[in-house]
Parts: sequence; C-alpha cells; structure tokens
Amino acid sequence: MKVEYYYATWCGPCKVVGPIVEEIAKKKSHELESIKVEAHPDKALDRGVRNIPAILLIDDDDNVIRRIIGIVDKGELRKALA
Repeated sequence: MKVEYYYATWCGPCKVVGPIVEEIAKKKSHELESIKVEAHPDKALDRGVRNIPAILLIDDDDNVIRRIIGIVDKGELRKALA
C-alpha cells in the first residue's frame, strides 16, 4: 500500500500529524509520499484534496481506498495504516 500525505508548511495540525504518519508508515513498510500542497497544487487537486492534513491510502492500481482528513489520534492512524 502507498500512503500519500498532503501538508503545508504553515499548517499547525500538519506539523503534529506528519511525524506520526512517517513513523507508522516506516514501521509498516508502506511507501510514503509527502506532498507539499503549495508546491504541488495540481496533484492535490487531482486527488480531490481540499483540506489538510490529508492522508490518502492508495492501492496497487493507484486508486484511493481511504481518506483521513485533519488531526487523527495515533492509535486510529495505526489501525488505518495496518
């Protein structure tokens, strides 16, 4: 599974969620792509990302199978990325 993490440098909640996403994705050996929306607005638009932080779980066919938006509890992220 691939994990796409959408964030902005000015986003307070992104600063909280980002390190947690990185830690969990690494432990689960998921491919993680961190996407700064200021630098890649087209990619965010293509995926339908309108709010950040946004975590998208992507299957092998490049389809979004789950969206997690906003601040999420670390335990909930662990379950989602299992």
